Amino acid sequence: MFFTEGSVVAVTGTIRGRIWWADPMNVVRDSGELTVLYLGPGARCQMPDRIAELSPLQRHSPATWALQAGDWALVEQPWHSTHVLTFMYPHKYFAIRMFFAERDWRHLCWYVNFQRPYVRTAIGFEALDLALDIVMPAHDINARIVKDEEQYLAGVEQGGISSEDAAAVALARSELVDLNTLPLEPFVSDWCSWRPPEGWAAQIVPPHDGTIGDGSPRVA
Repeated sequence: MFFTEGSVVAVTGTIRGRIWWADPMNVVRDSGELTVLYLGPGARCQMPDRIAELSPLQRHSPATWALQAGDWALVEQPWHSTHVLTFMYPHKYFAIRMFFAERDWRHLCWYVNFQRPYVRTAIGFEALDLALDIVMPAHDINARIVKDEEQYLAGVEQGGISSEDAAAVALARSELVDLNTLPLEPFVSDWCSWRPPEGWAAQIVPPHDGTIGDGSPRVA
């Protein structure tokens, strides 16, 4: 059972069974081999209040792992400035993203987001972000910038990221040495001309109770 094209799902990250953040996205494609999702300006994302209070720089600090203790409330934060296509693959510890400028859809960069392999939920997909990213400019996919590695290493040291996750991320990094030869979308097709059809539903997180259920596949 898969989500239908154009429907709105949430990609969530949960801590101790509670939603830590949730991004609403439209489904572009969903199958057993590939899931493609679209996030656009104005999307009403949800994040913990204690993170929303921080500056953008502070949100990527190693100190944020301590904020996962205790309680939190989710607050809305609108997405802005870019269009994003996210490509997720079963059992992979990463997703590939393409970022485009808000006004003219100019391709800005490629982005590797390291995350736990997704699990389908009643409202979308659970895929906890593991902090570490690799950014490559659109014009040179081999010019890599490693992002938030200090935050990632702090998560490993403090136990926010398990040793099993760390080992899987290391393996995934070795798999991504040469993206030009990776037999995965978006590298085997041209996605730069893709645009969301008119009339797609607004990107609002589907109703939830703050927790994620058993991960059973559902039709949106």
